[in-house]
Amino acid sequence: MFLLLPLNMNSKTINMKKQLLNFKAVALAIGLLVSGAANATFTAVTSGNWSSATTWGGTAPGTLVTTDDIIIPAGITVTLDADVTFSALLNTFSVTGTLSNTTSNQLTLTQGALAGAGTISIRRITFSGVATATFAGTMNVNDFVNSSVLVGLVGMVNVSDSLLVDNGSLMLNTNSNLVLLSNATVRINSGTFGIGGGIFTSSNNYNVLYIGVSKTAGI
Repeated sequence: MFLLLPLNMNSKTINMKKQLLNFKAVALAIGLLVSGAANATFTAVTSGNWSSATTWGGTAPGTLVTTDDIIIPAGITVTLDADVTFSALLNTFSVTGTLSNTTSNQLTLTQGALAGAGTISIRRITFSGVATATFAGTMNVNDFVNSSVLVGLVGMVNVSDSLLVDNGSLMLNTNSNLVLLSNATVRINSGTFGIGGGIFTSSNNYNVLYIGVSKTAGI
């Protein structure tokens, strides 16, 4: 005995499947658009303040960067006129030009990577969380603070006031040179500070302060 299904029932089923596939395609397209909009790249197009839209050719990145890449190209100087936190896990803060302001404001990186080979001359830079560094340029800072799990330096770092190793690990990797300027202070708390092929220049008089639990003295 054979059971014959009405032909129109099969047609309805086919149409429903087509509609479902179309809906999924639209949903995927919307998802890609939203994800692309959420991930932007801010590239400085002219020298100016960080908070100025003109510097970035339309919209400034703001003081909390969570999903975007930052690019400061060669020949352009961006003045850090606000405290900026970079917390973009899969993104990069790249300085091939210059990031400056040695009198006020600071840059804090909690996630993502500091990259480039330009010049960073600011009052304070802080690495925390899982932030990393591949920056191969020159960094001039009053205060350098590390509490990130692992920061390996590969560039030149001049510290005029304080090197604060609060937590995590700070390594001087190959091609790095960390210079403590006269009367600067190294403060070791719960972090470690070591050399992995780089240079620690200590020809100037400087101070060392150990706080917290018992430690092994020396770099």
